[in-house]
Amino acid sequence: LRRSKKTLSVKSTSITAKPSKMKISFLTTLSLLGLGATIVHGHDSLRSTGVGDVAEDSNTAHKMKLIPLQMKLMALERSMATSLETLTTKVAAVEIVNTQMAAVETGCKGTAITGTVVVTNHKVHNVPGKDEAGAFLPAAHTVWHDADIMVGKKNVGSSQGSCIQTSQVEWMGMGRFINCILTLSFNGSGIYQSGSVMLQGGFDFNSGISGVASVLAVTGGTGAYAGASGESTLSLGNGFVYGLDACA
Repeated sequence: LRRSKKTLSVKSTSITAKPSKMKISFLTTLSLLGLGATIVHGHDSLRSTGVGDVAEDSNTAHKMKLIPLQMKLMALERSMATSLETLTTKVAAVEIVNTQMAAVETGCKGTAITGTVVVTNHKVHNVPGKDEAGAFLPAAHTVWHDADIMVGKKNVGSSQGSCIQTSQVEWMGMGRFINCILTLSFNGSGIYQSGSVMLQGGFDFNSGISGVASVLAVTGGTGAYAGASGESTLSLGNGFVYGLDACA
């Protein structure tokens, strides 16, 4: 009986040892076959794919979708800038063509000086033009400077000049008839180039009422208008209105 119990004990030990041997043998076999690393790698890959990674992938995909839209916006900005530059060039070209057409119409082979300008805001200095009895004195002077030359609402230069009374006829508290020498100095903006035009002639202040403009001679010029000749009408409106018709 003692031997039998011992045998059973040994057998029991032998039986419990088998699962351990089988487990070691199975893992060893996987390692030998090269499958163990594959299983571990697959396990790590599954473990690394978490909620945070999914959110990051979604954000990246959203950014990728925005790239074409950003590129379209950049292309649109470039297109608008090009269009504005083209429009500016075309406007400048139209102004040049208009000037050239005016030159052809007037028979001017050089630079045409045409159009209407209004001179306002004169800084005036008046020499007394009456004698002690209150009669107007011929040859009394009126001088002005830094008057604004306007085309519409755009300032295109300044004017200066002087006038003398040529008769004793009164018009609204001053001599009606004057003779003037003046300069229109253009600053190069708008349709006028940088240069000056000199004018001389008589003026009737009553032209604003009669509607009959006086005519002044264009006697010369400087800059782009050097050697200018022609004439200009002069009348009263919202200032002194010059209608230029000359050539340089």
